[in-house]
Amino acid sequence: MFINRDEETAKALEAPRTPRLKFLNRRRVRVTIGIALVVFGAFLLAPHFVYYTSIDAIVNAHLMSIHTPIDGVIEGRVVGPRQTLKKGDLVATVRNERVNRSFLGELTTERESLTRRVAALSEQIAGLEHLQAELGQRRRAFQLATVSDLQAARGEQHAALQAQQAVLHGKERVLQRREQLLRTGHGSQQAYDEALAERDYARAVAEGIEQTIRRLELQKQNADDGIFLGMGRNDVPYDRQRSDEIEMQILDLTARRAEQQTRVAEIGRQIAVEEARLEQAGEVTLTAPADAVVWRVLVQRDKAVQIGSEIAQLLDCRTSFIDALVADSRFETINIGDEVSYRLVGSLEFRTGRVVALRGVSATAEDRTLAAKLDAPRLNQFHVLIEPDAVDVRADTASYCQVGRHVEVRLPQRLNPWGPFKALWDVV
Repeated sequence: MFINRDEETAKALEAPRTPRLKFLNRRRVRVTIGIALVVFGAFLLAPHFVYYTSIDAIVNAHLMSIHTPIDGVIEGRVVGPRQTLKKGDLVATVRNERVNRSFLGELTTERESLTRRVAALSEQIAGLEHLQAELGQRRRAFQLATVSDLQAARGEQHAALQAQQAVLHGKERVLQRREQLLRTGHGSQQAYDEALAERDYARAVAEGIEQTIRRLELQKQNADDGIFLGMGRNDVPYDRQRSDEIEMQILDLTARRAEQQTRVAEIGRQIAVEEARLEQAGEVTLTAPADAVVWRVLVQRDKAVQIGSEIAQLLDCRTSFIDALVADSRFETINIGDEVSYRLVGSLEFRTGRVVALRGVSATAEDRTLAAKLDAPRLNQFHVLIEPDAVDVRADTASYCQVGRHVEVRLPQRLNPWGPFKALWDVV
């Protein structure tokens, strides 16, 4: 019997479908599946109308490097990693036993030598001042003796003047009588002339005595002033001349002593500076410049270090921030001061931060003071720097203030109908 295969194929195609796919032909099922797909799509796209999420973000902070200013050996206790330090707390101590002290020895020797010179000059000045005082006493004694002698001589001359005035008065009486006798013719001209000559002589002697008295009074006045005039001596005595010479020597020695004293004081200041330098060069205590957490310790106890060697790195939690990478297409939608939400990866709690800076990738220079390093950004991204919640990040010093942890950041989204498509384009 001949069978037509085309008819069998047509019958097979017209056969009813299996019962497993019948429910998909129901209208209610198809509507439900369509609604579910729409809701799922809306769930995926709706957040893009509210906020923009970046998962390329980390917590970062600046490091403070502690360097030694001297050569030496690490001595005593050294801080350890994760140790919390307050400002001024000890980090390490460096001691240098081979510091050069020769210059300090030279300064000390020179100061001692100058001090002895000053003492010798002081002794010379004291000796000259003592001699000057003795000469002054001798001069005053000579002055008193001279004044007394002149007073006595003046008294003698006053007495002599009185006696000569009496003689002059007698000679004038004799002259008057001889003149009367000559007029009456009872006396001779020779007797009259002799009486006249005796009278003139007596008057001249009296005038000489008066001149002597005036000279003695003038000498006394000069002697009172320290000036001595007379035969065989200068205006001042030898002790006065010698005292003047000593005065010049004292002035010269005093000037030299003052110069040496100035030099001693200057060397003393140099010694103080050198001692301070040696104290710093001999031992230096390195302390924390601010509150921080020990990030790394690069030395060990009894290890030799050179000047400028890095001893430790301290994490300054006060400078902690969140560094997030955001697509360039979002640059105009983010402003300084915007509040953002973030959460540390591994945590379910979102906290609030504030945008403090925006920085393009091309303008970013490598900062060696940062503790963590963000993955290399793409050319179409820029940095958003966020100030985190101090309680959430900066206070957790036991975990290095969360530095290095990845962060999910949600930035506010301005109303932009093209936002979802741009976000999709950025992902692609």
